[in-house]
Amino acid sequence: MVPFEATFVTGDADGAGSSANLKIILFGSHGISPQYPVEKVENRFERGAQDLVKVFHILFSQLYYIMYLLVFLGIHSSLQNNFFP
Repeated sequence: MVPFEATFVTGDADGAGSSANLKIILFGSHGISPQYPVEKVENRFERGAQDLVKVFHILFSQLYYIMYLLVFLGIHSSLQNNFFP
């Protein structure tokens, strides 16, 4: 298992931040990872915050992109992509 790290930067606008649960999916040269839940700890993903998240997965020779899901009340209500060149 290899650690993959992503930094989440939450904006500083009024109402920024989230209390939703977060899941991360890695897309790479060896396929797609399962959905990894990210633990919501106090002050994580709050307004103006920068949060480092680590996910441990098999070694990809190349990581293509990371997808993250915000989960509100058990429903995947938001889907975002971060693409790597």
